Amino acid sequence: MKKTEVIQLMAIIRSNYQHFEISEEKSAVWHSLMEAMSFEAAKLNLKSFMQQSPYPPTAADIIARDPGQFTDYAQLRSETAERLREIEGWHQQAVPLPERLIPKMLRGGDVNE
Repeated sequence: MKKTEVIQLMAIIRSNYQHFEISEEKSAVWHSLMEAMSFEAAKLNLKSFMQQSPYPPTAADIIARDPGQFTDYAQLRSETAERLREIEGWHQQAVPLPERLIPKMLRGGDVNE
């Protein structure tokens, strides 16, 4: 996307959200974030965002990932369960901390010992 197109998007946002500020620095940052994106895709994402939110968008709201992309939650659950089993194994294999390395105040009993 060209910098002029980013500024066009920002102008649309500004015309609909009165507290949205446009600056040279902000437009430069947004352009660096969106330069690989097509202007048409950005306009569609902006339109979708504006239909759902009374608040101005961030660059991330406009960049929004591909809706065709999905997260495989079953795989994430499986990987999480595997990681938790691994952590549990570490707990079972852990060696207790030698008494001499535990600060006196944490050993229990009388604090004044």
